[in-house]
Amino acid sequence: MAIIYTYPTKATPNANDLILISDSQDSNKTKQVTVASLPGGSGSGVSSVTSANAAITVADSTTTPVLTSVAYSGGTGIGHVPTGGDNTKFLRGDATWVAITDNDTTIDTKNGGSSVANPTTSLDFATALTATSAPGGVVSINFSGGLRELSDVSYTPGLTESSLYIATVPSNAGSQTGNTTMGSGAAGAITTGENNTIIGAIAGNIITTGAGNVIIGRNADTSAAGNNNSIAIGSSSSSGDRGLAVGSSTSAGASGIALGFNATALANELAIGNITTVTVNADGETPGPLNTPRFLPIKIWNGSTPVLYYIPLYQ
Repeated sequence: MAIIYTYPTKATPNANDLILISDSQDSNKTKQVTVASLPGGSGSGVSSVTSANAAITVADSTTTPVLTSVAYSGGTGIGHVPTGGDNTKFLRGDATWVAITDNDTTIDTKNGGSSVANPTTSLDFATALTATSAPGGVVSINFSGGLRELSDVSYTPGLTESSLYIATVPSNAGSQTGNTTMGSGAAGAITTGENNTIIGAIAGNIITTGAGNVIIGRNADTSAAGNNNSIAIGSSSSSGDRGLAVGSSTSAGASGIALGFNATALANELAIGNITTVTVNADGETPGPLNTPRFLPIKIWNGSTPVLYYIPLYQ
């Protein structure tokens, strides 16, 4: 049997030329195959080359193919990163390299999701609002004015008898209805209390579950967290359950009435100013001359029966 290198060499194989092989799938039997039947085989090499997308172009696809990568050209095109970039530039969507300082700082200003001015180059918040910048281009806007700095201020409740809180919002505000509060530190402790009206700095901050209270004045409050239908009007005034306290530093117990500066009434009592005694004349007799300003007559109704009280104006 001749040795392989003793056979003559064919420079250009033909697709129909035969090659001897040992068939590994058939006990290594010697068989012959054509050049054309080999994987990717043909008489003249690769028959053709094509590109799957526009990022690669193919020249002379049948004989001596030349593959060329295409640079990105902008828009939806694809390709390799074009030359001309460095660490001072960025590649813009139109496939041009632009200096980092040449960026667009305009703002699309919206009102309810609709553009009202595009582009906006600056915003002026005047005196009521201030804008503070932070690293990363984040801008926070702070309201530093009062309601008088605004116009057309309105409140549209989401539900019937929704609560309105100004300056301080209780942490459990979502569980309350009918409350109206205004003041720094006012009514901050309310949990389930409803239908309270509270006005004044640190006013009504004892109330948690109490309802129907009217509290007006700095540091005015109820005497207990669960008091209902209490009325306290005046700085540092305090009222018990269903009590009425009117005047600075007044204090009324449950169902008591205290009127005037520093007046103090216990439960079910009446106190006016700093008067501590009341003369009662149930039979209508006059305890002193009525033609002199010594007594102030007060008639208090007990059901359908009036009781006449004489309050001394001075001693």
